[in-house]
Amino acid sequence: MVATSAIGMATWLWMLVLGGAASVPIGGAPLPPDPAMSAIAPPECLWYMSYSGQGTADPASANETDKLFAEPEVQRFADEVQTQVMRAVRRAGGPGREQRVAAEQLPKLVKVLVSRPFAAYLEDFKPMEDTRSAEAAFVLNAGDQKQEVQDAIEELLKLIPENGPKLSTETAAGIEWRKAPTPPPAPTVRFGWKDNYFIIAVGDKTPEKLVERLGGSAPEWLTGLRKEHPIERELSLAYINVDGILERVKPAIEAKDTEHKIWPTIEKLGLTSVHAVHAISGFDATGCASSLHVVTDGKRSGLLEFLPYKPLEAANLRPIPKDALIAFAANCNAGE
Repeated sequence: MVATSAIGMATWLWMLVLGGAASVPIGGAPLPPDPAMSAIAPPECLWYMSYSGQGTADPASANETDKLFAEPEVQRFADEVQTQVMRAVRRAGGPGREQRVAAEQLPKLVKVLVSRPFAAYLEDFKPMEDTRSAEAAFVLNAGDQKQEVQDAIEELLKLIPENGPKLSTETAAGIEWRKAPTPPPAPTVRFGWKDNYFIIAVGDKTPEKLVERLGGSAPEWLTGLRKEHPIERELSLAYINVDGILERVKPAIEAKDTEHKIWPTIEKLGLTSVHAVHAISGFDATGCASSLHVVTDGKRSGLLEFLPYKPLEAANLRPIPKDALIAFAANCNAGE
């Protein structure tokens, strides 16, 4: 279990690093920031991501991406893609009632996730088998789509068999929660509503701490990250505290290393040279932009050796036609 978790974490982290990590606009423009999505971030955090949601593109905008998505042809294309995806999901649902309900309700929730602000974080966790625990949360600002989200969730909950595990109800931090029957030592999972915010809280301490932070302000580390990577209209932000994660998983890995040799693998991947990873995307003055920052100790070990690190020059862009709709350029040493 520990070996699988460690390899999985390393794999997903490097997919994040090498793949870019930042969301891209998919037919709309970033919504104005919701301060609550930043306020819920813990003062000390292992993983955090936020998404501003996307609204109607503006044809009169000075931003070229905004104007592009406002074009009628682009809007029709986006609508047709959405229609075809929904049809494919429903066709793949199968003939059973459970499959039909899931195929009908899950796309509604996905549509809300694409259009509305949400954030998630992992504050702490203990991976040891005898003391496994976590403090984490997911918060969605459903806005005027709250009723639609509520209805979809209720329909999905009806799929729980009569003889299956039952949800219990309790009140904490002024919110009525429904509690999932998780077996020990798995952490407690609750979900509920605070005004228009749908919250999934993992861990016994999370409800009180999250609700207390909800009306506050962003922690210093998150404010500093945005100052380091300024962008005019933020769409998404992601942060991984690699130091903090490795500190927690190392004892569990070392306990199994005589058998699985996991820690040497993590070192070969270059993870032990990384302190943090953060990415941000959104609209700047003229188009869409994204940046990814891998914070290291100055060494380029493991897979870090393959990351481009020399800046592009004007000459590197000359082969790209001036009328290109999409272009990609990177500086790398094929010999390395």
